[in-house]
Amino acid sequence: TKVLKGLIWRFLQQFSTKIVQFLIQVILARILMPHDFGLVILVTVFINIAKVFVDGGFGQALIQSKHVTNADLSTIFYLNILVSVVMYSLIFLVAPYVANFYGIEILSSLLRVQATVILIEAFVIVQNALMLRNMLFKHSFLRSGVSILAQGITGVTLALLGFGVWALVCGHIVSSVVSVMVLWATIKWRPSRAFGIHGIKGLIKYGIGILGTNLVNTTIANVYSLVIGKAFTAQMLGYYNRGDQFPSLAAQSVTEPLTAVIFPTMSRMQGSIYDIKSLMRLIMIMGSFITFPLMMLMAVIAEPIVILLLTEKWILCVPFVQLACIKYAFSPIHSANLQAVKAIGRSDIFLKLSLVK
Repeated sequence: TKVLKGLIWRFLQQFSTKIVQFLIQVILARILMPHDFGLVILVTVFINIAKVFVDGGFGQALIQSKHVTNADLSTIFYLNILVSVVMYSLIFLVAPYVANFYGIEILSSLLRVQATVILIEAFVIVQNALMLRNMLFKHSFLRSGVSILAQGITGVTLALLGFGVWALVCGHIVSSVVSVMVLWATIKWRPSRAFGIHGIKGLIKYGIGILGTNLVNTTIANVYSLVIGKAFTAQMLGYYNRGDQFPSLAAQSVTEPLTAVIFPTMSRMQGSIYDIKSLMRLIMIMGSFITFPLMMLMAVIAEPIVILLLTEKWILCVPFVQLACIKYAFSPIHSANLQAVKAIGRSDIFLKLSLVK
């Protein structure tokens, strides 16, 4: 019953927020140029990698662990803040070198400004983990909806006023701020003065595997953007990213609700591999039943969709849409297996699988 309720809330969240997000992206794509999106993608690569270190795998560890004390939560909270300051400082220092490497002067300012989201989002890693651990998906629904609306209103308004690429950057920052405010208002946990590394040794051991996995996955997922931005142009990177984004939005609308619900559920089933396998099979069947035909349909009608929604200036992203559809068609199978591996505490296998990929 709890799983079904969680799935309902997560599907409501995904479909509503993804539709709003899709509409916002369409509006922004019609106003801004591919070059603007390419610049933000380059900046986002470095920020995404930094976020992996800030989380440190503790978010997943808190969800998976059977017993967590308030002292453990407070210790992780302070560690997240400390690491976020270190990572932002590093990004601030290397920003000019990144701009010089790509020969785009504005990248330095963009990177330094948008990297503030690292500091902002560090304040809710524990709250977000508690929300998922306790399956409080109503709060997640509220958080996503409000933050995406805030991002869209900010981004579209600034784009119409002629701020160009800064419209996208400011939209991301506003979204992060609103997300933090909503989580602090809905999740009543607050950090105490308790701090002790000794009590979280088990979480650290599990988190290291998740950290390594996330670092590998994030680096590999973003290395294409780094290479395309250097070997080609920011404009071509914009086409590549937009081509991947639409199939990704559609596939994530199916897989993310399933993932968010089955990981905490499977974590509670750790004593019964049979139950975990049964749930995993069910999730793979449900997800594939929707995702496979959806991706194939999108691949077939990619060109008219791009022209209708984004106009002719985005026509070069059509081949990327079609290739991405093939990739995301298998996402439910892939995701269900990984959640099961994580749930039984085998973060080492999770890491090895990512390295093989």
